[in-house]
Amino acid sequence: MPFDGIALYAAINEIKSQILGHTINKIYQPKNDQLIISFRHGIEEKFLLVSANPNNCRIHLADNLPDNPSTPPMFCMLLRKNLLGGKLTNVNQLGLERVVEFTVQNKNEFMKQVEYKLLVEIMGKHSNIILVDNSTNRIIDCIKRITSDVNRYRQILPNRQYVFPPIGEKCNFLLIDKKHILSLILPAIKANTQKNISSWILENIMGLSGRTAKEIVKRADVEDVQIGFISNDKLYKVIDALADLREQVKANSFFPTIYYEPKSLEPVDFWVFPMSLRDGYIAKISDSVNKAVDRYYFLKEQADALKSRNTSLTLQISKFIEKKSKNIYLIKTRLSETDEMNKYKLWGEILSAYLYLIKPGVNKVKLANFYEPGHDIEIPLNKKMTPAQNAQHYFNKYKKLQSAKAIIKKRLKKMQQEMEYLESVLVNAQNC
Repeated sequence: MPFDGIALYAAINEIKSQILGHTINKIYQPKNDQLIISFRHGIEEKFLLVSANPNNCRIHLADNLPDNPSTPPMFCMLLRKNLLGGKLTNVNQLGLERVVEFTVQNKNEFMKQVEYKLLVEIMGKHSNIILVDNSTNRIIDCIKRITSDVNRYRQILPNRQYVFPPIGEKCNFLLIDKKHILSLILPAIKANTQKNISSWILENIMGLSGRTAKEIVKRADVEDVQIGFISNDKLYKVIDALADLREQVKANSFFPTIYYEPKSLEPVDFWVFPMSLRDGYIAKISDSVNKAVDRYYFLKEQADALKSRNTSLTLQISKFIEKKSKNIYLIKTRLSETDEMNKYKLWGEILSAYLYLIKPGVNKVKLANFYEPGHDIEIPLNKKMTPAQNAQHYFNKYKKLQSAKAIIKKRLKKMQQEMEYLESVLVNAQNC
């Protein structure tokens, strides 16, 4: 389940209760798109992880902290300059959208009271972390600068006015009741809309991801059919499922659950409620949303890193195997060339036996093959050599190939053993 608006709402509620009013003590930027902010209150210290990673964007209190770089990036230094020593006075989520404002009061270099907003946009590949001067609503800087080449409507650059991302006309999930839901869905049914129930929920209700919408349909125990074909009784089941989920969210009755693959025990999903879509997986419920999010993404990033290293290793082994295959082919080609060594021995013997018949300066000669009576054999000659020298040349070539054959066979055997080893390593790497 993506880190949707409901999961963010649950995490923010816990974050407010634990760090609101606390002082920013340290700021780190372990990755290009990730921040760790330390909040201190007395002897108590809490760490907030904020990630704008396209695949793992999220906000949560963290216990599993990544290593920090020895040299802080420029954005991290800017945050330290403006936010260190500041007090977190408010945390606000924009409806159920995945946009959060952290309001920090601090003093500038002239000891005047100033107020900043650290805005976190959790939107997949468009995720960002933006520092804004609250008095002017101007962007001081951001972790990802967005120019007009990337987005003409909304540039995120220093000294520009901050503009919230477009939200659309979705309804806030927490502010609507059954009648409101019915009034929204009936026009779609009358218009014989071709979209499935889950698609309609996703496009009209704020704070839900695609999988959340499918989970609601699953909880309603109805098929995810086109909304124009839904019967009245199934329609009310969907509305009841939406209303029940809304009441659970409003009451903060969260049961954060991590799902694991039964065989590999790898984390495959997380949500703030148990999921009907994940029946058959190992489910572990946590007593804290932030702890569950921290645990899930810590394990997920470990698994992703292992898969990345495994992919890299597999690629390297495959390259070695390809190179080794080419070498084996070349060696086999050379080995096949040694099959002609007996021919050179025969030519040397025949030339030695008929030296008296060979005229100097010719480039070939046809002589009787005494190993096959009645058959002649044509032997090429180097006309710059004497007949005796030509015979000796072929004997030397025979001896050279004879020695090479033994060496090549030994080398070929060794390379074939290396190939078998590499193939076994590749199989093991692919099965990891």
